[in-house]
Amino acid sequence: MYNERGVLAPLFFKKKALHETKTFINKQEYKKDMRNERADTAKNIATILAFWLLVLVLSATVQIPVQIASATTAERVIFCNLNAYPGDTITENVTLYGDLPDRTGSWRIFYKQIEGDSENMNITSWIEVKPKDYTIKTGEAKHFQLIIKVPSDASPGLWGATSEDAGIAGHAAQRRTYIEFKDADAEAVVQGAGSTTYTGIRIPLSVNVLGTPEKPSPFDGITDMLKANILSIAMLAVIVVLLVILLRRRKT
Repeated sequence: MYNERGVLAPLFFKKKALHETKTFINKQEYKKDMRNERADTAKNIATILAFWLLVLVLSATVQIPVQIASATTAERVIFCNLNAYPGDTITENVTLYGDLPDRTGSWRIFYKQIEGDSENMNITSWIEVKPKDYTIKTGEAKHFQLIIKVPSDASPGLWGATSEDAGIAGHAAQRRTYIEFKDADAEAVVQGAGSTTYTGIRIPLSVNVLGTPEKPSPFDGITDMLKANILSIAMLAVIVVLLVILLRRRKT
């Protein structure tokens, strides 16, 4: 640190100055990094806020359908691809279960109209649910009859849906005709409360109308018997011919 004359060595000052310079530079770089980090954090926060603000704006301007869970459940929620001939009547059982205190509701038949649909899509006039109105209690099972009367002039093909895939879960786009039940708190309905909330479920259905069955011919049985005994009949014919020949020879 000191030279032979007791004077502070210049090298010491140089090292000290260099160390102080490096320390100063490091502090400046640290401050710069902190400023950059704060700026990046502020940008991220601003981006997140802008995103959620956009979501709020879209939510206010775009109507997003919200399905309210039904307080009443159905045992079966799809009646698609029912087979019937023209003029037939289909009868199916429908069961609802009450999950909340007394509920009052009713059934209706619903057609979801889509542009370009054929007349085969709307079969609401074929359908009836009995009884139409109901009151159901907690834990109660309520039974109904779904009655579908196929017109005698209905052409063969699928009616009430665009595809047989309508009977598969997740294929709502192929469905057109539904039965739908809706109910609400029975006490609120009686009091006529303006805020009464109705909930329910739409149940899709479709009918596969089969071709008119051919009427059996009265000669079908005879034809089948002849086909089954063709060999025996042929042998009998040969025997008859031989007998005729023998009889003629005897006469001569």
